[in-house]
Amino acid sequence: MLIRFFLLLVLVPVFEIYVLLRIGSVMGSAPTVGLVLLTAAVGAWLTRRSGLRALLRMRANIDQGIVPADEMLDAFFILIAGIFLLTPGFVTDGLGFLLLFSPSRELVKRYVRRKLEQWRNTRVEIVSFSDRDI
Repeated sequence: MLIRFFLLLVLVPVFEIYVLLRIGSVMGSAPTVGLVLLTAAVGAWLTRRSGLRALLRMRANIDQGIVPADEMLDAFFILIAGIFLLTPGFVTDGLGFLLLFSPSRELVKRYVRRKLEQWRNTRVEIVSFSDRDI
């Protein structure tokens, strides 16, 4: 797991630099920088808007006595999207925009839930196995 995280921290910036250089060589440096700044500004605005909506839904559920688990997951992914969008680069911007829009965020949420469920089941089996040995 640690090696994957390390590779992610190394490979993503290298790939971002490569994409920025390629786009810069086609469009020129000024338009490329302008586009990066534009995506950051639009991304920040959309992130704020989506985050406020998620917080309002969370508050409404709390007021009704419902645990806002789904809304909390939405807020988490919106936060991650905001971080991606504020990070200079087109690849992270693409990932950020995907996380901001509900249909693609739903796919990510389903995947994360499935992985958490698998992790929980594996963890329960390990704990159950060690309990029998005692």
